[in-house]
Amino acid sequence: MLHGYVSVLVTIIFAGRHTVAFALPSSSSPSVISLNDIPSDIVKLSLLISFLVVFHVVVKFLKGFYKLFLRPAINIAPFARWAVVTGATDGIGKAYALGLAKKGKHVVLISRTEAKLKEVKKEIEDKGYGVDVKYIGKNSITILYFNFRSPENDDSGGYFNT
Repeated sequence: MLHGYVSVLVTIIFAGRHTVAFALPSSSSPSVISLNDIPSDIVKLSLLISFLVVFHVVVKFLKGFYKLFLRPAINIAPFARWAVVTGATDGIGKAYALGLAKKGKHVVLISRTEAKLKEVKKEIEDKGYGVDVKYIGKNSITILYFNFRSPENDDSGGYFNT
């Protein structure tokens, strides 16, 4: 008879304290019972479980809504001064390069086509963000070096293009 109570569990939420007809798994004809006949502990347990499920769904929805629409943008200022962007001549890579330059990060552009790299470099410099823009093309040999021991020193890294 316990599995009969379980099948009524969801119905209790919507029906309140009214009479409910349900079919037990062992019989094909519906049985009619009064919800007053169900022990109050089962009714309370079903309401508690239902509340917890609804609460969980609402909390997940609100967290997602906050993450997508309400939380402030990430402040990238405390991170490294230089950003390396691959595929920087088209699409998402170019958008990232422009966005990082707009936020004040110096940018190293990496791509295969040197002509497009020069165009993107010129575009960033023309916008007047006040950042350094370097590029590494397919045919250039470039050595980047950084001194990670002294992050407070502005001259801790360098750029050689041979």
